[in-house]
Amino acid sequence: MTRHRVVGKQEVPAASSAPQSGGGGAGSRDDYWAKKEAYDKEHTQPRIVYQNARSHALAFLEILAGNDGLPITAATGKANKAKRYDELKDILDKLTVEFFNDTSTLRLTESIADAGLERAETPVALPSAEPEQYEPTQDDTGEWQ
Repeated sequence: MTRHRVVGKQEVPAASSAPQSGGGGAGSRDDYWAKKEAYDKEHTQPRIVYQNARSHALAFLEILAGNDGLPITAATGKANKAKRYDELKDILDKLTVEFFNDTSTLRLTESIADAGLERAETPVALPSAEPEQYEPTQDDTGEWQ
């Protein structure tokens, strides 16, 4: 009989000191680690990615707010402050989902097209990597430079 405990909305097997079927040998130990790896991949890793996305969304929102980069209502009066809160929360949620999906799907920045981007022309030639020869010269006062 397998007992389960509820963690949040997830049901996870309860820890047990009794040996698993198979006599508690190396097979059950390997089975435990295989199940743990599968659980971590399915449940734990997405939570970590989401937490990271949320943290980065908050940092990005802070940058946008600090540089007047947000299209939000001016906070004059209680009604507008409440509306502003809702707008900021919606932007935070949208950024979190965007960052989470970008990380989960490993979307590359090269695949994101920017219609307004114009490429600057590449210089014809880069300067030589050879060190320049230094030749001392005299200025008008006779000082060597």
